[in-house]
Amino acid sequence: VAISTKLILAQDNKTFEDVSFAITGMGNVGGNAARILFHRNATIIALSDVSGGIYCEKGLDADEISRFLEIKGNYLKDYQADGVLHISHEEVLTCNCDVLIPAALENQINEDNADRLQCSYIVEGANGPTTVEADKILEEKGITIVPDIFANSGGVIVSYFEWVQNIQSLTWGRDEVKEMLEKIMTDAFTELLEETKKCACTLRMAAYIVALKRLIYAEEIKGIFP
Repeated sequence: VAISTKLILAQDNKTFEDVSFAITGMGNVGGNAARILFHRNATIIALSDVSGGIYCEKGLDADEISRFLEIKGNYLKDYQADGVLHISHEEVLTCNCDVLIPAALENQINEDNADRLQCSYIVEGANGPTTVEADKILEEKGITIVPDIFANSGGVIVSYFEWVQNIQSLTWGRDEVKEMLEKIMTDAFTELLEETKKCACTLRMAAYIVALKRLIYAEEIKGIFP
């Protein structure tokens, strides 16, 4: 998710430090994304979990919040800090931020709330967080969406790295894995951008086109099997 965000921001000559973030979900995806972005000097103004959301215009301390949530029975509704306001999950989605990372439920961005979103970018950390109806509304609003099948693919890619290491009895260092992950995602993102220009389409449609082309190519080269 962090790599995807870095790549899309770079298209507008922006970095993590130039924008504000809102993240729904503090699980494996949302929680880790929040910490990674926080360590890269990003300003995270809103977070939510199953109990509700919190907001701070000056920025939230993702490390402190994560440590708080690691204590059994603690939820964001219980978190207290200077300047932190308690808001609803819906208010996290629609708050005035630059980058929204929906990393919780499916269909959380839908036709009922899409027109109220104030972000410039959506990086889909969850699977299917945006409905088809919302997609159309967001496109009309000029909000750039980095689709789930690209944005949250890091875990699957690193699982592939684990498989490669296992079958070859290799052990790669953390930095090597991160470097390879970023290269693969950067190359894939470049391919998506080229497709958006060629077909005058969104990144989501470009991702579908690229994926289908790869499937068709695989079918063609494998030949006829008994």
